[in-house]
Amino acid sequence: MPSNPGLPLAATGIPGLDAASGGGFPRCRMYLLRGGSGTGKTTLGLQFLLAGREAGEESLYLGLSESRDEIESIARSHDWSLAGIHIHEYSIADQLRAETRQTIFNAAEIELPETMAALLEAMDRVRPARCVVDSLAELRLLADDALRYRRQILLLKEYVVVNRCTVLLLDEHRGPNDVEIENLMHGVILLDHEAAPYGHDRRRLRIKKLRGRRFSEGYHDYRIATGGISVYPRMTLPEGRPAAKVETMSTGVAALDRLLGGGVDRGGSLLLVGPAGTGKSSVAARVAASAAARGEGVAIYLFDESREMFLTRCAGLGLPLPALAETGAALVRAVDPAEMPFGEFANELRRAVDAGARVVVIDTLVGLRTAMREERFLPLQLRELLAYLARSRVVTVLVDREIGGARGPHSTDTLSYLADTVVAFRYYECGGEVRPVISVLKRRAGEHEHAIRELRIGPPEGVDLGPPLTRLRGSVTGGPVCDDRDPDPAG
Repeated sequence: MPSNPGLPLAATGIPGLDAASGGGFPRCRMYLLRGGSGTGKTTLGLQFLLAGREAGEESLYLGLSESRDEIESIARSHDWSLAGIHIHEYSIADQLRAETRQTIFNAAEIELPETMAALLEAMDRVRPARCVVDSLAELRLLADDALRYRRQILLLKEYVVVNRCTVLLLDEHRGPNDVEIENLMHGVILLDHEAAPYGHDRRRLRIKKLRGRRFSEGYHDYRIATGGISVYPRMTLPEGRPAAKVETMSTGVAALDRLLGGGVDRGGSLLLVGPAGTGKSSVAARVAASAAARGEGVAIYLFDESREMFLTRCAGLGLPLPALAETGAALVRAVDPAEMPFGEFANELRRAVDAGARVVVIDTLVGLRTAMREERFLPLQLRELLAYLARSRVVTVLVDREIGGARGPHSTDTLSYLADTVVAFRYYECGGEVRPVISVLKRRAGEHEHAIRELRIGPPEGVDLGPPLTRLRGSVTGGPVCDDRDPDPAG
């Protein structure tokens, strides 16, 4: 849907929500923010008003369910000052007590119009450019039927348009009349809160409708922390950007470059897959260290290993990543998948790319799967992530494991069909020793070596490759061993 350029926009005070909504909310309209208890409705409403204050606009908070003390307590928990924001507290409880004393007239015919009149009077007095009504649930209590309730909402809608005020209505009720009320709104935003058996609770935001605007559909992860709500828009591929030209980047290891047919493709994804202990992370670190040493931005995300352990291991291999991380030339970040949802990770990665990262390492995909509550959507989200990185001409190095043990790649538990280049790691037996080997399974952009080479891990280069192993048996069937009747194939 094309956006209407004639409607000025009101920033929400949340950069991620502005991005998801296409720049903010069209002004002089009424919006519904709906969610259950604990989803952050009041916090989001306050951020909306604070953004108005920063823009020099009059802002009004109409509290029907929260007292002034409660609102100020919420603000203090986020280190906010509400100075300059008008707070009007209206007690529905008093109206409900008065309702019990009504004996002749229907209380809804009296109390609901009086309440709406009081709210409109407060708006007339302040003349706000922004207003938050918290919440519709209290107004619903005063109405006996849907028609009377709808009429009062229509009255508020007419006032909003005439007085050029942007209103955010908070609500948590999900009843049969909800759809009718949503039809009166210019936009509807839904907040969802899902408890997890372990780790962080998952909170998601969805823009259900936003008239006249092109917005990002689907669920967007968000987090509530000191300082307010942060929204992490779902990653989508920008339209109209040209595909990157195929260029190669050296891994820093001449033998590995030859194996790959010239190096790693810029804008491509390199999947390193194999059993534990075969050298996948070491090769990924070597590629990243070489790029950082050349002055290219590097971002490394560790899901299965601490930052300290990774840097210590790199130092033992002779890789300069500890010094590069110290100077800021390389970003090394340990990610706790139990605490960081996929949407937050994707947005952090996007910020790293915007800051200049040209090589991104994700170690491992197993950890990334853990960050997703619904693993079946991993291929779709990973595809969008890789497409974004490809358009940004970023080299993406993915590390993944195989199920089935150390004898070879006989598992289909990988996402190899998404990767542009796939490098397989495995073990082979020779002379009473178990040694790692490496080979390239595919490269979309061109030719590559089909040889199997021994992988040598250690200082001073970190990793190196031996000559092609020509005397191996069982390399295709899954358990490569050297022919003991011949000399050592590794020389």
